[in-house]
Amino acid sequence: MLTAMKNYYQILGLPPNAPPRKIKEQYRKLAKIYHPDKLVNAADKARLVEKFKEINEAYEALSEVVKRATLNPAERKLDFLYRQGRRLSKQKKWSKAMTVYNEILAIDSNYRDTLTCLQEARRKHKRLAAQYTEANSFFKREKWTEAIESFERILKEDPKYRDAAQKIKKARREQLKADFMSQY
Repeated sequence: MLTAMKNYYQILGLPPNAPPRKIKEQYRKLAKIYHPDKLVNAADKARLVEKFKEINEAYEALSEVVKRATLNPAERKLDFLYRQGRRLSKQKKWSKAMTVYNEILAIDSNYRDTLTCLQEARRKHKRLAAQYTEANSFFKREKWTEAIESFERILKEDPKYRDAAQKIKKARREQLKADFMSQY
């Protein structure tokens, strides 16, 4: 991603450490120069359209940098926590995401859609915990086939959930032993 950011800075003709104000100024300057409505010639217009799209894409990618610069420290912290919570949710790390969302709500109870994100993380965490309890009960009762299927569903949802990976390995070993012993 860092190399992509460098390319966006290069497209705008800026150094990688350019301040947000300079990004905005350079974008406006280049947008005026390369706006496709400036020319009537069709051949030149096609070239300008491509360049204009490239400039807009670069500014769009860097607009987060510009936006964050206008935030006060408290808003910056909330923005950082929110992005962190969303990233954890995408990674399906529900309990960590819930912790982050709770922290955001303690600071500002109406921040973006944090409450909705927290409710979704709780729901998914609760469902995963219920699946784990069911799989663990199969495991304890030595119902290996059911335990393996249940743990596979859990691992599909969250590959690092508790000790599901270890338990599925043990259940598979025990299933192989049971199959082998039943043959002889």
